Amino acid sequence: MLTTIASLFALVTMLMSGLYGYVYFQKKQEGIPLSPRTKAVFTSLIIIFGTASLLITQY
Repeated sequence: MLTTIASLFALVTMLMSGLYGYVYFQKKQEGIPLSPRTKAVFTSLIIIFGTASLLITQY
């Protein structure tokens, strides 16, 4: 059960990373810099889900 939850958190982390990359390159092509708030939100979510995934696998 915990392995499944950890796998889901890891999957969400990968999806968030991919979405962040997509948004970053879309904005870069348009010549619009990514706002610091957007960077902070994506980075925070990636760190939270990644850390949660690692902590769950410890138990």
